[in-house]
Amino acid sequence: MFITAHAAVSVTVASALGIDQPAAAFALGWVLHYFGDALPHGDESLGEWAKRGRIPAFRMGLMFAVDLVGLAAALLWCRSQGVLTPAVWAAVVGSAVPDLLVGLELVLRKPVTGPLAWLHEAAHHSINFVYSPWIGVPLQILLAVTLWWLIGR
Repeated sequence: MFITAHAAVSVTVASALGIDQPAAAFALGWVLHYFGDALPHGDESLGEWAKRGRIPAFRMGLMFAVDLVGLAAALLWCRSQGVLTPAVWAAVVGSAVPDLLVGLELVLRKPVTGPLAWLHEAAHHSINFVYSPWIGVPLQILLAVTLWWLIGR
């Protein structure tokens, strides 16, 4: 799942639970990332594509850059609506940590996260149902746009 969608889910759940403490929002975002990855989300083949080739960090970086543009737009929307609080920032950052750790391992080309890498991989493979990114990516975009719009209302 893309960070923009992970972040939208984390901020939505934190808001629904009334969490306004940044540390709690950060932890919730981090934990919810694994739950989001457990659900089939249709971009698995993009992740496999990114890991292949001579320079996987470049492909991962390219996907991350595109995702970052979407996240920046969402955060600018929240800022314009006056809802960009420290707790929102913390939930966003927490929701990104698992993927940032994977990216760090890809760049360093060695394991550095220990059991967190296993947990992340296990979450991705907990439900064996794969579908096309032509379905999954638009669904994630729809989910993210809808949730970010609701967050900013």
